[in-house]
Amino acid sequence: MLSKNSTLKLFPITIRKDKINYIIENERTGDFLEMPEICVDAIHWIQDQFTLKEIEEKLVNKYPNEEVDILDFVEQLLELQLVMEVDGVLVEQNIKNNVVKRFNWISPSFAKLIIHRYSIGILFLLILVNIVLFAADSTLLPNYQVVFLFDSIVLSLVTYLIVSLILLLFHELGHILAMRAYSLPTNLEISNRLLVLIVLETDMTAGWKLPPKKRNVLFLSGVYMEQWILFLTILCKLFLPIEGSLIDSILSIVIFDIFVKTVYQCCFYIRTDFYYLFENVTSCYNIMDHSKNYLKKWLPFLQVPTTTEPYEREIKYVVIFSIFQVIGVGFTFLILILYSIPQVIYVYANLLPYLFTPENTKNFWEAIFIVGQSIVFLFLLVFTWRKGYKEKRNI
Repeated sequence: MLSKNSTLKLFPITIRKDKINYIIENERTGDFLEMPEICVDAIHWIQDQFTLKEIEEKLVNKYPNEEVDILDFVEQLLELQLVMEVDGVLVEQNIKNNVVKRFNWISPSFAKLIIHRYSIGILFLLILVNIVLFAADSTLLPNYQVVFLFDSIVLSLVTYLIVSLILLLFHELGHILAMRAYSLPTNLEISNRLLVLIVLETDMTAGWKLPPKKRNVLFLSGVYMEQWILFLTILCKLFLPIEGSLIDSILSIVIFDIFVKTVYQCCFYIRTDFYYLFENVTSCYNIMDHSKNYLKKWLPFLQVPTTTEPYEREIKYVVIFSIFQVIGVGFTFLILILYSIPQVIYVYANLLPYLFTPENTKNFWEAIFIVGQSIVFLFLLVFTWRKGYKEKRNI
């Protein structure tokens, strides 16, 4: 029975100082937690086998302005499955080892050839150069029709999807190489954004082992790969004699895809790489919920999962992030209006009528393909929704 006279034994953990608080790594599961200094002190005294009563007294003396409830803290440690024994009695628990060890075949020395300490500086230079190139030649700016490079809409869409998938894999390869450059394990998973965007995600949980400055490289490495591809693609279109060719059209699709994905990176509210970068730079790891709480003054329909208040130092970042959230929503509508909606209208307006004219074999089967593709998309969407729902229930 847990009491203030109890002593505890914890599972092996690693404690690292972050910018403001501390990062606690559960070495058994590979999970990471953020804790303030008062909690870290409590953990140190638990490890030194002080009773909970003695620890509470020490905390009250050291932190007179803090509300101390040692039993409540221990209950949280139990829920987090960090406690191995209470008064010498093993705590029953079922812990799965979540440490991922895939992609370990990628050598860190090889990864460092591509992702290195100069990557962030090079990235900002690439973004600046690419913006200048777009400004110098406005014809490089994409329009929604560039994806329809064949008379066959289906063939055009298949080509676009293949190009987009390859570029997405390069983006995730950037994250994977960044993780391996620091000899960290990682994994590739499927998820969704905005309830309808199905995406691949690189698991960068182990990145919490790194200091904040090095974690920035992990978050920006995907965009870094894309901006290199965009730069080289623009150079090819400008200086190679390929105008009007199939290669030229495919390169236009590359520019379109990276351009749209880069704009989406600015949509912080869907937890993009730029969102995690902002979170990491400011050390405000609950900034999304605090921002929703702030915006709820004007948008009462927002669902806020937490009622905790931000620290005083975080308030300015909450305001800045809230502005970025609103701008991101504007970018989303801009992409929808200029690109996504016109593309969908073009496809369905040109093909759906042929569902009722099977005598036109080619167009009829293209219409069937589009409907089938939509069904597959909905299936994957339901799968990711269900996966997310199960994960929330297991929290």
